[in-house]
Amino acid sequence: MNWCAAMGMALVAACAPQDPGPDFMTDLPEDSGPRVPSGGALSPDFFFCVIQPTVFNAHRCATAESGCHTTRTGFLLDPAPERAEPLVCRDGVPQGSVPPAYYTNLARARNETRATADSSDLLRRPLGRSHPVTLFDASSAEANALRRWIEGP
Repeated sequence: MNWCAAMGMALVAACAPQDPGPDFMTDLPEDSGPRVPSGGALSPDFFFCVIQPTVFNAHRCATAESGCHTTRTGFLLDPAPERAEPLVCRDGVPQGSVPPAYYTNLARARNETRATADSSDLLRRPLGRSHPVTLFDASSAEANALRRWIEGP
């Protein structure tokens, strides 16, 4: 008997990569714990339609000449969304399928958040706190978008 079979069904998912699907945080079974409403804090749709294009793409976080967030930091981003045409969104929802690279960046960005936006590295660092450059100021559209994504509307 192999290791995965011996450990039971709970660990089988750890043995093979799984496709998270179109919205792996909001399409959870009812008994899987708290649900994140589609438009609430850390919403995938808001990330895909607002954060990726207006923060990461606009500031070339993954594709800048320095390659900072593709090779040089712990917060690594997939550069594919910055090189591709932006997703088409209607009423804050992506139209069509969302490429896997967007899900990679969503998961990694979520790992940089805390209970509040102001305590989250995802906002603190581009404001120049423990970051080599200041990308925008605390009252900018980008900072406000990050606050809204992290804390909800």
